Amino acid sequence: MILHLIVSLLPFVSQETIRKLMLGSLVVFVEPGSTTQLGFFFVVCLLALVAHLHVKPFKANLDNTLQGNALFAIVVTVFFAIFKMG
Repeated sequence: MILHLIVSLLPFVSQETIRKLMLGSLVVFVEPGSTTQLGFFFVVCLLALVAHLHVKPFKANLDNTLQGNALFAIVVTVFFAIFKMG
């Protein structure tokens, strides 16, 4: 039973790990301190939001809503950071 649970969660866990890696680590290496870095971060955040809204990985609807709102807040914040730098 535990093995079945691990196998069923593996795609979500790997997708979540890749998303966190992209959002937190890879963005650092794209032209630090530039508008290009913010643009790359914006695209990655937007793709993460669209993927989340399409997949809805959590069982509870409230969890999906909370994660979607958090990702939306990140997208809006980065958008206004680009607007301020530009």
